[in-house]
Amino acid sequence: MNHKTKALLLCLVLTGLGGAAQAFQGDSGQGQDIFMQRCSICHGTDGRGNNGMAVDFREEWYRLTKSDTELMQSLRNGLSTPGRTYTAGMMPPQMLNEREMYDVLAYLRSAFMQ
Repeated sequence: MNHKTKALLLCLVLTGLGGAAQAFQGDSGQGQDIFMQRCSICHGTDGRGNNGMAVDFREEWYRLTKSDTELMQSLRNGLSTPGRTYTAGMMPPQMLNEREMYDVLAYLRSAFMQ
């Protein structure tokens, strides 16, 4: 393998790793804005579940320990909790782009996993 080929391969690997590492960083401030606009009606502004409409993130913080992939799938597809009934019913699918999803996850984890 010549030097040009090695340099090209190294550049591709580093570019790929840099993109993957960056994808896992969310902005919790932006995530809070999204949460307040889209989620707080059921989850409450304090994450405790608005009068039983949805899960209480402060009590059930362990839900947020799932992988980003699992949580993002729940956001995209909607979610119902087997054995639990909330007055709002199933969480509807959320139309968020990938950046917004990472932002929401960053906010949820920083606010409710303490």
